[in-house]
Amino acid sequence: MSYRDQSMQKTALTVIQAILYLLKSHPVLNKIQIIKLLYLADKQHLVHYGRTVTGDEYWAMRMGPVGSAAKDVLSIDENRPNKLSGDILVYAKNHLDEFENSYRSKNRKCEFEMLSDSDKQALDFVVSRFGSMGPFELRDYTHKYPEWKKHESFFKDNPGQRKRIPQQELFSVIDVQLGITKEDASKARELFADC
Repeated sequence: MSYRDQSMQKTALTVIQAILYLLKSHPVLNKIQIIKLLYLADKQHLVHYGRTVTGDEYWAMRMGPVGSAAKDVLSIDENRPNKLSGDILVYAKNHLDEFENSYRSKNRKCEFEMLSDSDKQALDFVVSRFGSMGPFELRDYTHKYPEWKKHESFFKDNPGQRKRIPQQELFSVIDVQLGITKEDASKARELFADC
């Protein structure tokens, strides 16, 4: 397995554990809710700690920002090729139960060794702030972020396409809901640019 493949599998495992961690607070979450909560946790953690929770690559899609690994993980039961390795695919299928475009944990005694304390804090934070939002309310909220908004007109003519979101664009702020000020984001963006 190449380094890139190993890195992708580590990201997928982290995404699975982050999803399972979210499901501790909300036993059932819709696919859109999971994808948006992960995106918001990644943004929040990136500004405060200089890295995302999941390590996922983000893409602007018609329904908003979407993590590539999160999309693969949440597509485990669809009849299409999947980028997940056999072990990761088995892990996902053993821990996540998909039904009617929603998910629940199959095992309430999950290990979270891929998540640091700050990762868990970011996930707890977004659940406390955004966990009560429905899927389309979350979608509409994430559509306000400039990393998606700048592609909005593209999706009117190309609904099945996607545009990559470079990580430095995730430092955007639209309000104080994420517990991030514009000053925090600006300082973090400068530090990230120096790396």
